[in-house]
Amino acid sequence: NKNDFIISYYFPIQLSDSNPYILLIEKYIINYNKLISDIYISITVIIAFVGALHFIFALGLIKLIIKPIEKLNYTAQIISMGDYSVRIDISNKDEFGNLANSFNKMAQSVEEKISKLILYQSNIQNELIIASKIQQSIFPQLNKSDFYDFSIFFKPHGKVSGDYYDIFKINDECTGFLIADASGHGVPAALITMVAKELFMEYSQKFSSPAETLQEINIKVTEIFNTNYITGSFFTAFYMIYNQSTHEIIYCNGGHHSPYHIKNSNESINTFTANGFVIGITTDKQYLFKDLTVKVEPNDKIVLFTDGIIEQTVTDNELYGSGRIIKTIAANINESCEKIKDCIIQDFTEKTNINKMNDDATLIVIEFKK
Repeated sequence: NKNDFIISYYFPIQLSDSNPYILLIEKYIINYNKLISDIYISITVIIAFVGALHFIFALGLIKLIIKPIEKLNYTAQIISMGDYSVRIDISNKDEFGNLANSFNKMAQSVEEKISKLILYQSNIQNELIIASKIQQSIFPQLNKSDFYDFSIFFKPHGKVSGDYYDIFKINDECTGFLIADASGHGVPAALITMVAKELFMEYSQKFSSPAETLQEINIKVTEIFNTNYITGSFFTAFYMIYNQSTHEIIYCNGGHHSPYHIKNSNESINTFTANGFVIGITTDKQYLFKDLTVKVEPNDKIVLFTDGIIEQTVTDNELYGSGRIIKTIAANINESCEKIKDCIIQDFTEKTNINKMNDDATLIVIEFKK
């Protein structure tokens, strides 16, 4: 029938000198389909069992290895975004548990140090605010005069500045104009400007010559720096004395950028040519400073500036430069000192990022009236 049948095997055998024989082997197959079905079922059960073992192994692998790694990665990302309070919750008693405990200790240590740094930075900022107020108090409260007018742009690099300027009366006929720029910026540069201010106030009353004033200040500052082992610090200065009776300016340059003289009579722009040495480096050279005299007329103007203006970057490979100042002056040569200053700063702002200054920046435009 369809389920039960016999398989017969016939083997012919020839023995020597005898008749041939036939060897018959019969195999009874009962319920063949059921047998095949049982085999398939057994194979399926075995495959399912092996699959279940793999699944259980995968779950164990995920729990023991993958999940802890994911937790470590997630926590590391949170910390990288600045949240140092996050911790890893891994209760494993294996290497991953040890790693999690070490990670949590590291995060706690970093959090504590960051908190201390924030507090330290806050204290520094408060001290800088106080230092800024102190420095602002040393800047002069300037008043306009019947003999000259002026307009000033001043922007520190930070809370305090290494630039300093002053306009002060020497006697009934003479007025001193000063612009100075200490090396670097920040607190060290600001301290240098405070020293410079005190020395100028003292020596400008002792000497009628700008060159003598700078010479004596240079000796004093160099002595202070050498005595206290301060290296690499100095400042530049341009100092001029205006005599309102003779309409003459006596000036001396201590390593500063040469100012521009705008002559009203022929609408020309000239450079103050005196080139002296910076202040606070050496006293070895004689005649480091030299006086020069120039005559000014009504409506003549003087433009003074620090390197924070001309050395501010326009692009990665280009500085603002003095050429742009000259170009702006030439385009507004008959304007007031206020207008010329505003035009220079407008051009400066358009071509540079004034909110990311490389250095302190000062611009002074002086106009003589009579």
